[in-house]
Amino acid sequence: MSLLSHFCRRIRLTGPITIASLMQDVIMDPTHGYYPQAARIGHKGDFITAPELTPVFGEILGAWSLLFWKNAGYSTDISFTELGPGRGTLMRDIIETVGIIGPAFFDRTPKLSANLVEISEQFIGEQEQLLCGSVREPITAQQVFDNANYLSRVGLHKCRFKWYSLLDHVPANQPTVYILNEFLDALPVHQFEKTDDGWVEIMVGVHEKED
Repeated sequence: MSLLSHFCRRIRLTGPITIASLMQDVIMDPTHGYYPQAARIGHKGDFITAPELTPVFGEILGAWSLLFWKNAGYSTDISFTELGPGRGTLMRDIIETVGIIGPAFFDRTPKLSANLVEISEQFIGEQEQLLCGSVREPITAQQVFDNANYLSRVGLHKCRFKWYSLLDHVPANQPTVYILNEFLDALPVHQFEKTDDGWVEIMVGVHEKED
């Protein structure tokens, strides 16, 4: 069943749906969703982000994290949580910077950990390859959606990388730097229109003659 057929069937069964609900399935549906199945980043892909053009963004974040660590009296580990990490390029640049500058300027290296919130099978493989140097075995959509923490490995600069399907699954037991590069603009949104009777939410239905 195509995504269009899925929407038509769903609307006929339950009635009109919100734009947010439509976007959620278009973006996240495990079988037909854009990010789980089709997203491509890079010069030959659908879009490109700053970390794919230059490592400067990641280097700045890495250097800032070290200053945070220093101001905390070196008393805490450094933990990162990135939502929608793409190919893993930004996280790589951050970890590389911390791993190199730490010993060079502070005569020590913080213990590193990183949580990646990701549901795309393709991106998971690219992230694991970039951050850990290899892919142990391909992660399936079933594993992603059935397990809170579906992958855990040690990679660059002895950083412990953990992959999660939802932010709710990421432990909140230590100070963490959250990274959401070009993430919020891809979230589903509700759309409203002001009418003579007040604000009403715009819904999506099926035109029976043209579906």
